[in-house]
Amino acid sequence: MKRTRQIRVSLGLCVVCLAMGACGDDGVGGGDGGGGGDGVAGDGAAAGDDAEFVSQNVPGTVPAGAAFQAQLTLRNTGTTTWSEAAEYRLGSQTPQDNQVWGLGRLEIGAGVEVAPGETYTFDVDLTAPATPMEHPMQWRMVHENVGWFGETTDLLTIDVTDDCADHCSNGLVDCGETYIDCGGDCLQVCQPVELADVTASGGYTRIAVASPGKVMVVWHRSAPGTDNILRWRCWGGEGWTPIDQVTPGTGTNEYPWIVTDSQGRFHLAHNRGFGDGRHPVYNRFDAADCDGQWHDPGEALVRELLYSASYPAITVDENDSPYITYSQSQAPRVSPFPDCGAGGVCGPNEHCYGTSPGICIPDYEQHFARRTGGAFGSGTWTAPVDLSVGIPGARFSHHGAIYALSSTSVHAVWLQGDPNRDIWYAQFDGAQWSPAEYTGLGAHMADVAVDAQTVHVFSNKAQYATRPVAPFSGAPWAPFVTVPGGSTINFVRLILTSGGGLHAVWNASYRIAYSMTDTNGDWLPTKLVSPEGEECHEPSLDVDVDGNAHFVWTECTPPACSGEFGSVWYLKTRYDELP
Repeated sequence: MKRTRQIRVSLGLCVVCLAMGACGDDGVGGGDGGGGGDGVAGDGAAAGDDAEFVSQNVPGTVPAGAAFQAQLTLRNTGTTTWSEAAEYRLGSQTPQDNQVWGLGRLEIGAGVEVAPGETYTFDVDLTAPATPMEHPMQWRMVHENVGWFGETTDLLTIDVTDDCADHCSNGLVDCGETYIDCGGDCLQVCQPVELADVTASGGYTRIAVASPGKVMVVWHRSAPGTDNILRWRCWGGEGWTPIDQVTPGTGTNEYPWIVTDSQGRFHLAHNRGFGDGRHPVYNRFDAADCDGQWHDPGEALVRELLYSASYPAITVDENDSPYITYSQSQAPRVSPFPDCGAGGVCGPNEHCYGTSPGICIPDYEQHFARRTGGAFGSGTWTAPVDLSVGIPGARFSHHGAIYALSSTSVHAVWLQGDPNRDIWYAQFDGAQWSPAEYTGLGAHMADVAVDAQTVHVFSNKAQYATRPVAPFSGAPWAPFVTVPGGSTINFVRLILTSGGGLHAVWNASYRIAYSMTDTNGDWLPTKLVSPEGEECHEPSLDVDVDGNAHFVWTECTPPACSGEFGSVWYLKTRYDELP
């Protein structure tokens, strides 16, 4: 889109002169190299020469080296008649006779005469300088070889930016969209931005976008010999904030999940503690911009049992009230896990995983809690509810996801079963949960999004299944479809836009895979987001109101990488901009 602005705060003249290399020039003589001027003998205009500035229409931002149009209108308030034949022109100022904009003189059209009292608009093509910075622009009438006269145009400060390719490289500016008008698509594919290098040992990255100009990224840090610490960075429209901790001090804080609410604020769920002390915590960012801070120390949810509770997922409803689902162990955690023995016998609330001989691991249930009494005011968390009650087979529930269409339509999915793992689903109507249903997806991670008619579930195997929203109806699940994308490892994120489109990201053979639906609701071919040759893990995705996809993931270079932990990378792009 093309944006114009009339006037910006001007730069000081001394600064301008220094930038132009023209301090001390009194302006005598200035030829234009393209406007035809022969220089001015001085600032002593002929009797009767006078001019009044009327208006100007000049873009406030232009790409470096780009051609653009400008219109400058002046009124002849003298007694002489202006014409090109009489060598009346509009000449550059600040500094005088500069050619920053490609021309030092703007000519009146051939054969045109501007009589006293009439106005004339110089409609010209100019060229931005090659140096990206704020450049001044100002003009004044000149009678060549006689003198300057009349009012100057209002001083503008034009923001000359990098070209499209350079703007793409910062991963956030959207050519032709939000911050810069490049007259079309980017000249090259946008490149990822490193938010934290490998020494940060980032893992389990999460991203949420409150607007095209406000992005929050959270990850947990797992450096050898240190506790896990949640870290965050925020883009507020001009740059990324420095790396900071979500909560001060040390301690094991990990597995974040972050969402935004209707006010552009961020809500976070994560784990705190280790082993049987692990528990879910709710946190919130106290501002609608990046200048705020996280609530410290956050709110711990009440566990049904004082055993490990892990992998929380969070959503908020139309009232900005949060809902969290998490996995709750039903037995103490023993390290190392004991062998099952020849008969595969384990203790209470445990089951045998694997064979020959297999190990005894605790059972897990998928729990849910919601916050009453307001999102940012006083409130309490409800007692946990088991979503997985009544499911046959091994009681092993993990990696839940949750989505609130409204306070009376909340939807959750999770992994169920061990070692055979499937995706199960349940729905909350504001008062109670529906019985759990098998989705038909045989995977170990999934995400859910819901519109007024349809529940959408996408698994880390690039499998997509749907059912009608109608609660407690036992409505069948449609057979899943698979988006071509290669083998899968872990993690998935599904985003439903306000226009009804779906976007999904998942990990495919250590590459970050991405797809979206077209206008018919069909999934487009999978594209790879991350660079080839890097081992990438744990992607997350959000989509802004302009349709830009924002990605974050962890990355390391074999053989130096240490499993799933590495540097943290961010990319903003569109499906059609990816190769």
